[in-house]
Amino acid sequence: MLTATEIHAAQAFWAWFEQNRLPFEFVGSMPQEQIDDLSVQLHQAVYPYSAGLSPQAGGRTESDEGFRLVISAAGDLKYFGKAKELVALAPTIPNWQFHALLPPLPRHVRMQIRLGNDILDPNDMWILTMVSKEAPNFFGVHVALKLYDECDGNEDDLYDLKNFVIQLVYNIIGEESWAMDIQHFEIGPLPPAPMEKGYLPLYDLPDLIASFRKDHPSPRLGELKG
Repeated sequence: MLTATEIHAAQAFWAWFEQNRLPFEFVGSMPQEQIDDLSVQLHQAVYPYSAGLSPQAGGRTESDEGFRLVISAAGDLKYFGKAKELVALAPTIPNWQFHALLPPLPRHVRMQIRLGNDILDPNDMWILTMVSKEAPNFFGVHVALKLYDECDGNEDDLYDLKNFVIQLVYNIIGEESWAMDIQHFEIGPLPPAPMEKGYLPLYDLPDLIASFRKDHPSPRLGELKG
């Protein structure tokens, strides 16, 4: 439950955003320097309410209309409650949607990441899920992809590739699921005929997580705050 001081700070943030939202509707056509400056202003505005939040404003997905503001907690469970309570106090603003924590990618939307001359495409990535008898509530994911072979043998390249794959998965399943549901994550080479070896498409991951969590609650539930 928010204190009177926190409620006042939350209301002040939303008043500021309502008065200053217009520039955030044009971030897609701005140079990076201006985008960075707006991001700083947004963080400064939310800071009196909570220093642990990371707001992200701008366009929504290409298939949607309007704009969105995501009140992210940067994956830190300590601030999930604060993000949700702040969004609960949001005003109604035409053409804007407000989300507590980065939401999962809509099912009809697809995304890619360009890596130099390569494209990191979830359609070319396959997964195996990993569970353990010793820790039955733990859920692991192994992602197999072609680009792994190009980086194999170079620890720095593999580290960067893994982080880009994490970015994709984070966006596909959403911030809350990434923090709560994934206890182990790794990448590896793509075998021939992956489906015949039990691999499943990466875009199936949200359904696999939902099915697993029906009978196996997240081991991180106790870490959630208020």
